Amino acid sequence: MTRPKISIIVPIFNVEKYLKQCLSSLQKQTLKEIEIICVEDKSTDKSLEILKSCQLSDDRIKIIQNSKNSGLSTSRNIGIDNSQAPYVMFLDSDDYLAEDACEKLYKAITSKCSDVAICNVEVIYESEYGNKEADARYFKNPFNGSFLMTPGVVSKIMNVVAWNKIYKRSLLNKFHIRFPDGLVFESYPFWGAYSSVAKKVTFIPDRLYKYRRREGGIMAGASAQKTPFIDYVKSIELLYDWLIKNDLWTKFQWNFYRLFLFCVRSAYLYADSDEDREKIYSCVRKFLERADYDKELVGRLRHRGIELLKENKYNKLQKINSFLSVKRDFFSDQWYIFGIKIVQKNYGSSDTYSIFGIPLLKSTITTGYETLNLFGLIPISIHFSDRFNFIGKSLATINKFLFRLGIKKKFTNKKYIRVNLEPMNFSGFSLDNSALLTELKSLKEFTYIPNPGNMGDCLIAKATFDFFDQNKLKYNTIDKGCSDNLVYGGGGIWVKDIYAHIYKPYLDIMKKAKRVVLLPCSIHECDDIVNILDERFTVFCRDSKTYKYLANLRTNAKLYLDHDMALRLQPSALKGMVEINYERYLKCISLAERLLKLGKIAYFFRQDKEKSVKYLSHIDLSSQFGSKSMNKLEVSFISMFMLSAIDSFDVIVTDRLHVAIAATLLNKEVYILDNFYGKLSGVYEQSLKGRSNVHLCSYLPEIDSFRNCSTTNLLSLIKQIKK
Repeated sequence: MTRPKISIIVPIFNVEKYLKQCLSSLQKQTLKEIEIICVEDKSTDKSLEILKSCQLSDDRIKIIQNSKNSGLSTSRNIGIDNSQAPYVMFLDSDDYLAEDACEKLYKAITSKCSDVAICNVEVIYESEYGNKEADARYFKNPFNGSFLMTPGVVSKIMNVVAWNKIYKRSLLNKFHIRFPDGLVFESYPFWGAYSSVAKKVTFIPDRLYKYRRREGGIMAGASAQKTPFIDYVKSIELLYDWLIKNDLWTKFQWNFYRLFLFCVRSAYLYADSDEDREKIYSCVRKFLERADYDKELVGRLRHRGIELLKENKYNKLQKINSFLSVKRDFFSDQWYIFGIKIVQKNYGSSDTYSIFGIPLLKSTITTGYETLNLFGLIPISIHFSDRFNFIGKSLATINKFLFRLGIKKKFTNKKYIRVNLEPMNFSGFSLDNSALLTELKSLKEFTYIPNPGNMGDCLIAKATFDFFDQNKLKYNTIDKGCSDNLVYGGGGIWVKDIYAHIYKPYLDIMKKAKRVVLLPCSIHECDDIVNILDERFTVFCRDSKTYKYLANLRTNAKLYLDHDMALRLQPSALKGMVEINYERYLKCISLAERLLKLGKIAYFFRQDKEKSVKYLSHIDLSSQFGSKSMNKLEVSFISMFMLSAIDSFDVIVTDRLHVAIAATLLNKEVYILDNFYGKLSGVYEQSLKGRSNVHLCSYLPEIDSFRNCSTTNLLSLIKQIKK
């Protein structure tokens, strides 16, 4: 027999009813180079006879008989130890596979150079009334395609089961990843360990694994004779020890405590008596006495959940969770809290939910129900939307609630903080500012109108304010009145049908002005601005495409080829007094904690009409929040936060121009993907080309090597904001 490509491990215990279907699905696989390792765990039915009968017609079937009933974990471990193929799969003997399952999973893991491939699942409920397909929400892949196995990606993989996946045997052996003997919830430490060392994962949407949900499954062997709720906690303890031993604790502790609190909650649900609950508390307390964690990395409110467990106040935690829980009726597809229907509105491709005007953020799907998040407590996450408008009583309510959680912070309507970060590897650009300065000084006095918008727009505004002040230019902002001379924006706002709602309010002002200077910008098929360009206008183009486009129109406007304003940022942008209100505070803390989970490489991709690729980004950084007022203090804070966030990574992959510019200024390794009208490639050719750390890509790069990650500045920022 040729060397197998996949070893399929099938633990067997009293499954005579299902075993033929299971083995038949393996024998019919379109990928023939497989070995079928059947570990027979002292069944008392005819399972062994069926095995031997099938082996007679297929020499790929290998039978290993346990000397005693040892349980699922031991049987799987024996299978791993006796496997010969470079890749390993697990199939429960009461389940079966689609005929092309092995072929598709093998192709997925090899062609994409992944360490693990995961397929979707078809769930079948078995009852006295026959089989029926189940709702497979819990097992549904959160992604589609290949992704780096960052903590952020790991956190999205809800199904910690061992099956529906294909693994590298070399990784299992190198790190000695095995199932814990004698525990019911054996997959938690196994998958937790493997996902920590795997570098890349590939998801395929096909429902290749046929999972049979029934009473008395294959877990009904020796390992299942124990009370299971203690095993929840014990299994997660084993994962903790493994992460510590392999120096992976710092990177994955957020994921660990997320899983830990989930397990504690599940154990609580299994408990039928106060005696059982006391066993849970005892086991949890013993573990937490020796467990270590970084408060900043696990998150403030997750930390609070851990402390409540240490204080034996799990009931309090449960009550708070129940208070915040928002349940969905799957039959009517309506959401309710305290019996009150939640308003659902559709905005393009996404739904928003609100109650009494308060937006709610949709969470990950969990077993049996979904939740909407209102505040951030573990295991129910707490989030604040920047659309909140809490004043007066509402603000008092927030403070009261936070006090109940043990957070002794009081918010006022405005909070001013002074931020002084450690010096970063900030590299300013040497630019010729003569043309820009000449035009601006010729105005003598002018009104500056920044583009209200996202973080990238704030970065432009920050650099512009600093440029004006450094060169002692006389100006005011539009909120303080409008003069005859206008200086507008900068950036990529002039795009047909996309940003008209932002620039149209200012077109009439431009038409009446004596002189107008458009700061370095890109223009794409925007007749609104092109049709009013005349001798009153001076346009600074940040790419040659825009410059040539306007020059060919033979407009009377004065044209210059220049550089994006954000490239004029100086290290001083990261120091001094900034303004932050309580809404921004909560938003920043939540975002910062999410960013710290991403690892060393950050993928920041747009999710709007300008998006370049169909890619599920970890975070669309620029769009997380911005400013409408665009005052100096606010754009200073947002710029500082953006730069600190980007400085926490080694490698940035993005189709966001100002994420790329900020990363370039910070000397990160930058990979840029262009948008649909060439905005990023234009700025790259004009300003960024020639920098050894900046790369323009035509497709999503696969990055395998990078330097050590430093989160110093982001952590420092969080600490200063929290003071």
